[in-house]
Amino acid sequence: MTTRTRNLDDSQAAIGAFIFCIRCVLVTVLFMPLIVSTSAFFPFVVGKAVFYRIFIEIAFLMWIPLVILSPKFKDLKSPIVIVVSIYMLIATIASFTGVSSNVSIWSTYERMQGLFDLLHWFAYFIMARSLFTNSSQWKIFLSVNLGVSAIVCFIGLSQYLGFHSLISNFAEDNPSERIQSSLGNAAYVGAYCVANIFISAALISKSLSDFFSNTSINPKNQAPKRNKSKLNTTSKFKNTKIEFIFISFWTVCLTANMVTLLLSGTRGAWLGFGIAFLFATVLYALVGKIKYLKKICIAFILFFVLFLITFISFRDTDFGRDIGDSNVIAGRFIDFSFNDSSVMSRWHTWRAGIKASMDKPILGWGTDNFVIAWGRYFDASDTVKEKFDQAHNKLIEELTTKGIIGLIAYSAIWIVLTYSIVKNYNRSKSIGNQSYLLLISAALVGYFIQNLFLFDTSVTYSQFIILIALISSMDQNFWSNSKENYSEYIGSTNIKLSFKTTHLQLSRKLTVYTASIILIPIIIYSIYSFSIKTYTAAQHTVYLTADNYPSWEQKVSVYNSAISDAPGLANYPRILMIEGIAEDWYEFTPEIKLEAYNIVEKAAIDGLNQEPEGWRLTYMLARFYQIASTDNPSLMDKSDYYVNRIEELAPGTIEAKIAREVNNRAHEFHQSQTIIE
Repeated sequence: MTTRTRNLDDSQAAIGAFIFCIRCVLVTVLFMPLIVSTSAFFPFVVGKAVFYRIFIEIAFLMWIPLVILSPKFKDLKSPIVIVVSIYMLIATIASFTGVSSNVSIWSTYERMQGLFDLLHWFAYFIMARSLFTNSSQWKIFLSVNLGVSAIVCFIGLSQYLGFHSLISNFAEDNPSERIQSSLGNAAYVGAYCVANIFISAALISKSLSDFFSNTSINPKNQAPKRNKSKLNTTSKFKNTKIEFIFISFWTVCLTANMVTLLLSGTRGAWLGFGIAFLFATVLYALVGKIKYLKKICIAFILFFVLFLITFISFRDTDFGRDIGDSNVIAGRFIDFSFNDSSVMSRWHTWRAGIKASMDKPILGWGTDNFVIAWGRYFDASDTVKEKFDQAHNKLIEELTTKGIIGLIAYSAIWIVLTYSIVKNYNRSKSIGNQSYLLLISAALVGYFIQNLFLFDTSVTYSQFIILIALISSMDQNFWSNSKENYSEYIGSTNIKLSFKTTHLQLSRKLTVYTASIILIPIIIYSIYSFSIKTYTAAQHTVYLTADNYPSWEQKVSVYNSAISDAPGLANYPRILMIEGIAEDWYEFTPEIKLEAYNIVEKAAIDGLNQEPEGWRLTYMLARFYQIASTDNPSLMDKSDYYVNRIEELAPGTIEAKIAREVNNRAHEFHQSQTIIE
């Protein structure tokens, strides 16, 4: 073996190990739905965000040297990559031109869906589509994703059946009869299940189709050589056994997700599932190649129509109403009405979002700033008592927060996805491959439809990213499943850079070392500052919600830590601190009142500097000064200012009405005190 060959083999082994490690890190991110941070503020949100941030950043740190070493990973010319990149560029611009760039970048503890997190998911998308490049690799990747979904389902089912001791580390006690599992909300569970139902069905259909096509007898090859026949038989038996295990596993996942979807009682998710199922069956009935399957699809369509007619007729009967009254989940479907509070609140929210988009039509109000836009144009506080920080409609959310340009970019993603799927469907002649594409398309349809009534979370958005990465990775070699040749990833010794007048050659190894030296401290700083410290800040913030605390000094210390550890998310602790001060004001000593007053004054300056149109903070400031004015009537001037301000920022909200009513009563109280004196 020559030195050159030995070096080549060593390079292949090193790159192969590197690729394997990055893939493992990317797969680890799939376990994010299981994370519940019980010690942190919003336990079903914060821990998940911190988890995927850390592992995506670690994967990115490893991926960049791989891109430098191998020119193959620089291929980002996929139409899906291009439109997603354009969308991310628009989201970035909108974040800095909106009403609060701080909220756009960092979001809130409640959502963790700001630009910072979007960039993480964008990086995950790019890495996944470049590192998982054929159907065999994606089979493993999607199987892990399904395994995690099955665990989520089993946690939810244990919760539903009352086995709380088995799930104490993953879920809190469920106050309703709907499954919430480790996601904390039945709506999120339903949306998550819809995607995984069709992913599991896609894998099952492809595996079964490939099995039957491979075991069919080819007349030209009925008499192979004996030794070769024996070898092939052994190999086929082994492969069949493995595929049987996979199919059994996917079937369990499919069943678990179906049952959990039912018990989640999420009507938006069920509508998404129903339309996606109808989409798949109608499309196969039109373009499918297997006649008996086409007949089954037609039968399913007829059954679906018959079931729908029967359900509509049944729900208005006494028997139907009795079932609805006796079971919460059944009641959500049987008692559904367009006058339902859930429907009415969405309608008023959508209307507010559309009105707000007309005020800032080009780039919108800024990423994740919907609550500010909603407050400005919401006018149904007599009907809807909830506060909506999300549009509960993805298209309106994009229009409101990123403007018409953002909506066009988001729509372009779906148009290009459709084009890519159709192109791959027509290019593939295999029945299994086509059924796989059809059911993956159904998963995307289900996601899109349910998102017209719900909103993205880190868990549901991860499924969307996985699916578009899958479609983006499909090329002519996607179905070949040939053994990975790591020599393809090895580039030339030098990197050639050509400019108009100059040509440079850089050593690949030196470039990798330089990039690593630069990236490692950046990633370490990011993990510590934006993940670990964010988590500790969330833990401190929980303390601010406690009814009882050992001492005022300790609460102030915790508050200051929450602010300093995560300054981008500091307005939530500020609101909670001001609320707590207002509630305990009459119990404070004069010394504590003075300190508390100074804290509120500083919180007002810093908080409104971060979020100038933050009407929730404005409302809490108005409430504080109304209460504090009982000691110092001159503070009513500040109360008047903030009440007027909230009526400008959120005139139709219940908070604005309460602030005005309390303010009027406070003025009457002070006037009566003046008369008495």
